[in-house]
Amino acid sequence: MTKIKLIFLVTALALGSCDKSNQDFTDSEKSGSQPSPVVMSRHQLSVAANPSNPYDSIGILHNLFLDTLRKYVSQTGDTSRTGKGAYLQQVARAYRGISFQPTDNPESEVNICTDYKSVLLNQPVSVDCKAILHRLVEVLDGVQSANAFNSYANKIKAIELEVMNAGFMQREEQFLLTVSSVMRHSGYYWMEAFNNGGVAHPMGLGKFLRKIAGLLALIGADATTAGYHYLKNSPYDHLILESAWMSEVCQYYTAHW
Repeated sequence: MTKIKLIFLVTALALGSCDKSNQDFTDSEKSGSQPSPVVMSRHQLSVAANPSNPYDSIGILHNLFLDTLRKYVSQTGDTSRTGKGAYLQQVARAYRGISFQPTDNPESEVNICTDYKSVLLNQPVSVDCKAILHRLVEVLDGVQSANAFNSYANKIKAIELEVMNAGFMQREEQFLLTVSSVMRHSGYYWMEAFNNGGVAHPMGLGKFLRKIAGLLALIGADATTAGYHYLKNSPYDHLILESAWMSEVCQYYTAHW
């Protein structure tokens, strides 16, 4: 069995149990049908989850798509933008039943990868909604160690509870809970990758701290991309795939630009 087929087999088990329809944000999606956690363990998914967030399946699927994409790169050695994009297209078609083409916008990718805050905090939302975004950014900025996930997640969950009780219009509530779900799940994914050797540890305190700062910027980029595509009315699966793709783009910072 080829490496690509093996990765596809594992991915099928994880993603195939999800509804393959091209879902929008409907009442049925609020139940958050959970994928069978095969690519990532059940424990990994449960640690990052917040069952109170009715859109938490977004963050879960973000991590599953990201994980299978990183496994593809690790097992095949293919770090090319073309190869990774083609693989993600195959996954989307085979296990979500949709056609998907990663957005090709180098300027936007650079902006999000290098300064996600300027993109996230300037989305066309209300003043109250932007105030919540600022608080989420402050939580992410406050992370000083890759071992800080529990405190980080609890702060995000507290904000999510406030959002659900604040009386936001449905569109802004969904936007905020989409951003927070991806920010929480992506945070877990990349902090675990850092702690478990999935991200190389640089020598020297200064380089180490810069690496932490880079990981936090990457987490912010994931959440920003999901929120951006939500406000663009991108379909459910597409906004998740785009945020997973942005993770890979920012991680490797490809030579596309």
